[in-house]
Amino acid sequence: MAYQYIKVDVVEKTYVITINRPEADNKLNIECMDEISASLRKAESDPGCRSVILTNSGR
Repeated sequence: MAYQYIKVDVVEKTYVITINRPEADNKLNIECMDEISASLRKAESDPGCRSVILTNSGR
C-alpha cells in the first residue's frame, strides 16, 4: 500500500513506521492517523512481525 504521510520499512521482524510530514513538523492529522492505523493492522496480521517502532523524520 502506498502512503502519503508515513513510510513503512520492515527490518528483519520489526516494522518501522516513520511519520513523514516535515513541512508540518510531523504533526498528526486525520489522514496520517488513518495511515498509521492501517500500517499497524498490517503489522498485526503479519505472523513474522515481532515489534513495531513508531518514529518521525527529521527536519
